[in-house]
Amino acid sequence: MITYELAKQLKDAGFPPHKCPDLAENEIVCGLCGQGMNPTLSELIEACTEIEYDFTFHLGNIKDNIKWWAEVRLFGVIVKQVECSTPEEAVAKLWLELNKK
Repeated sequence: MITYELAKQLKDAGFPPHKCPDLAENEIVCGLCGQGMNPTLSELIEACTEIEYDFTFHLGNIKDNIKWWAEVRLFGVIVKQVECSTPEEAVAKLWLELNKK
């Protein structure tokens, strides 16, 4: 699950929302079904793999705090890397980084 703020950032950046017929254009989450701009981890990963990089995803344990990070590499060199407290947040923020205009 991602935060409302992160969901809004994804929507504003053009991330495709779930196809919910009741989702109004200005809504982030549908009041009827609860769906909308709350992509699953699989959907986030799939969106990142559509970009022309080698996408890798890791779990690390740093000083007894579980941290998740997502990164993309080009010819084995890290191009972008994002570290967060949940895997969804890490991949969502990586997608945002890769899709900055």
